[in-house]
Amino acid sequence: MRSLLLAALVLVIFIYLLFKAFFGGIELNKYQDLQIAKEHHAISSGFVPSILPKSAYNIEETHDDSSGNIYGAFDYKEQDEKGLISKLTPLEDDNKTMKWGNFLFKIDKVKNHVLYRNKKN
Repeated sequence: MRSLLLAALVLVIFIYLLFKAFFGGIELNKYQDLQIAKEHHAISSGFVPSILPKSAYNIEETHDDSSGNIYGAFDYKEQDEKGLISKLTPLEDDNKTMKWGNFLFKIDKVKNHVLYRNKKN
C-alpha cells in the first residue's frame, strides 16, 4: 500500500514538473477596465497596447515569457471606435488586419470587440 502511495506521489510530482516546464511561462490576466489595467502595469509592461480607448473594458491578455507571444482582447464603447481606428494602419491582406506599433488588431465593429496580438518579426 505504501509503495502505491509513493508511486502516485512521484507521478503527481513528475506531472507537475512537466507542466511547469512546458507551460510555466504562460500568464493570463483579466482587467475590468483601462484604469485597472494601468494600475497593474499591463500597459507599461507592454502586454496591453497603450492606444486602448478610454472606454475599453473586459480587457484580457495572455503572454508567454518563453516565446514572447502576446494575445489579447477588449471591448469598447461605440463612441471611441473612430478614434481607435484613426490610430491604426490597415494592412494589405484579406483578413482586414490593422497595425499599430508592435501589435496587430482585428476589430469587430458590430460587437465593439477587438482581438490583438504582438507582431511576429
